[in-house]
Amino acid sequence: MRRRKKTAFVVGFPVLLTAGLLFVPAARGQVTGSATLVSDYRFRGVSLSDGEPAAQLDLNYDHPAGWYSGVFVSTTRLGVPPQTQIQWLPYAGFAAHLKSGASIDLGATYSGFTGGNELGYFEANAGITIDEFRVRLSYSPDYFQSGARTLYVQIDASRALGDRLRVFAHLGDLQLLTEPPGDSDATQHQLDVRSGLAAHWLQLTASLSWVSANRVAAVYPVQNYEGNVNGAHSVWVVQLTWSF
Repeated sequence: MRRRKKTAFVVGFPVLLTAGLLFVPAARGQVTGSATLVSDYRFRGVSLSDGEPAAQLDLNYDHPAGWYSGVFVSTTRLGVPPQTQIQWLPYAGFAAHLKSGASIDLGATYSGFTGGNELGYFEANAGITIDEFRVRLSYSPDYFQSGARTLYVQIDASRALGDRLRVFAHLGDLQLLTEPPGDSDATQHQLDVRSGLAAHWLQLTASLSWVSANRVAAVYPVQNYEGNVNGAHSVWVVQLTWSF
């Protein structure tokens, strides 16, 4: 949930862990950021904007010793019926290179929401990056305050196509470790995939990706998407990001 260091492509939070996998250490601490417009804010395959566009901002500080911190902010439409809210997500962690050439990352996030509803939740995460592949685990003791403990496993990959193009792919599995109240179907996994193409020019990155999920788990504070075109399980997402 963060952008460790600038790469050839900076794609913003929804595609952050797919198109921007690789990072390199900086000689000194630096502050970076990005502003993003996305046609549909898909988080782990689920629309947190009710199929509508969203505006996002990400600010990040990287310390030369490997520590990092930042905050991500996005518009959302959550609840039944959906209401416009602001998500704010501070994050912090530590990243380091191993002698083998791989990189490890340990961190934590807290996702909070305006609107007076109790949805905020904590998540701890750990990841390893080898070349252009990354595996990441995220654990929450109370996902979206649903009463369920969850583990999210994701695999991401990307590959450059020349100087300005990059293809990326993502596979995720949300596992409900405990049943939320009133949900007897909690043993099923929620799988999501994302694949697409990103193009970079100066500080602007544009991407087109296909996002799909096999189901929407009851832990998400969203409407039932069955038969809902805006919240369909599969959708094309367009994203424009300006990095600074």
